Amino acid sequence: MFDIINYIPFIFLFALCVMFVSSAVRILPEYERGVLFRLGRMVGVRGPGLFFIIPGVDRLVRVTLRTVAFEVPPQDVITHDNVTVKVSAVIYFRVIEPQKAIVEVEDYLYATSQLSQTTLRSVLGQVDLDELLSNREKINKQLQEILDRHTGPWGVKVANVEVKKPAGKWEKVAGASYPQIEPDPESGVPSGLGLLNIPGFTKLMQDNKDRAVFGQTPAGAKPKDTLASVFGPRRT
Repeated sequence: MFDIINYIPFIFLFALCVMFVSSAVRILPEYERGVLFRLGRMVGVRGPGLFFIIPGVDRLVRVTLRTVAFEVPPQDVITHDNVTVKVSAVIYFRVIEPQKAIVEVEDYLYATSQLSQTTLRSVLGQVDLDELLSNREKINKQLQEILDRHTGPWGVKVANVEVKKPAGKWEKVAGASYPQIEPDPESGVPSGLGLLNIPGFTKLMQDNKDRAVFGQTPAGAKPKDTLASVFGPRRT
């Protein structure tokens, strides 16, 4: 009589062999590569297609070679002419050296995203608002070169950068580097806190402190006369 109990060891051994083979086989698509570590040491890059690893000894880290489109969140940027705008951008990059992307940086996606945000604020802080609006292609090229230079050691290639058009109320006065200030109807001199936004106003007041000082008026002089002595007579 057929006794299946006698075949249990063989069945168990066969199951172990199937599990071992299945865990040793790896298949990677054309757009992926696998960085192989053996006992903690990198031994090379595998893929695409079918290959084998040693279960329990090898560890495979998958890396995609496809282009990643990362949208930089809106950043508060102060331009060179002291205009605050919110600017976002899209960064297109991909991994060209999988081993560097895994070994040289902990998380290449996070590192590239953080670098793109700081670089965007730094570069746009050196240009005027008019240049940001009219010459974005030049700014895109500059950003791409800077990012590509810094991400190169990580095995990442930045292919393109597209800065989006800023949005905000400033669009109505995009040709001006500072807000329009209405003159005082009596003296013809700009008034209000908007004076502080005029470039060079602080230096002008320091140079003329003997003639006009905030909060102080020379004896026998009216406030409008004091300001008029600094800014000149009213033009009609």
